[in-house]
Amino acid sequence: DGDIDLSGVDLTLNSLRIDSTAGTVRLHHATATDVYLSSSSGTLDVGNLEADKIRLETTNGVVSCDELTGSVAYSSTGGDLEIKDAVGSGSYKANNSGKLHVVYSEVTGDLYLFNKNDTVDLFLPADLAFRFVATTKNGSVSTTFQASDSDDGQTISGAVGIDPTFTVEVETKNGNIQVKQ
Repeated sequence: DGDIDLSGVDLTLNSLRIDSTAGTVRLHHATATDVYLSSSSGTLDVGNLEADKIRLETTNGVVSCDELTGSVAYSSTGGDLEIKDAVGSGSYKANNSGKLHVVYSEVTGDLYLFNKNDTVDLFLPADLAFRFVATTKNGSVSTTFQASDSDDGQTISGAVGIDPTFTVEVETKNGNIQVKQ
């Protein structure tokens, strides 16, 4: 239930696993092959995280990350996620509520973001070419680009750019989706 403060240490490891119930986990810089961070109701406050595989799990915790590089698997029941600068790919699932706010400066694989009862804000590189699908049941979808195949207000799909390599899929049940490029 206490805090884990590694903010004064640069970690270079094969793997890193930190589990917290209700404290704050602080990391300044960590590089590893595999990273697993979890918190039930605490805060994961991460500066720079680099790994091949990054797994972030919370029940009702808050995750904040300045820089993230790798393939992300995020899951939460409730709690907000903010990633200020990401490079890589990922799957982000807020299975009940909590805002998802993710900024990608470089995409190297598919992205999937799901939020059952809250908003998704996704920012993508301006030059990214991708296949896009966004669906909401009780919300709205807004983008700063044209995805021309389908747009009925609740589902937007199509190709963005020339020769798309990756797929970006965003879904909510009861929340708004905003994707900017």
